[in-house]
Amino acid sequence: MKNFCIERIEFFSDEIKKEKGIGDFGIVATFEQDGKKKYFTMQFDEKDFEKSIRELMEIAREECEWVSTNEIA
Repeated sequence: MKNFCIERIEFFSDEIKKEKGIGDFGIVATFEQDGKKKYFTMQFDEKDFEKSIRELMEIAREECEWVSTNEIA
């Protein structure tokens, strides 16, 4: 996995959370694999609000790395 980059953090409205059954907020990231840009998304719940941006980025990077090495992406 190369060039991991957090593109944005999205906070979801109560309506969207209820409608789609998703968490409170999510991270959208990109990374490069086999010369192609791929997207990675991860959802977080209210328990994660107290974590720092650095902690959230590290969690997302580790998960993204796992996804890319297990060829799920």
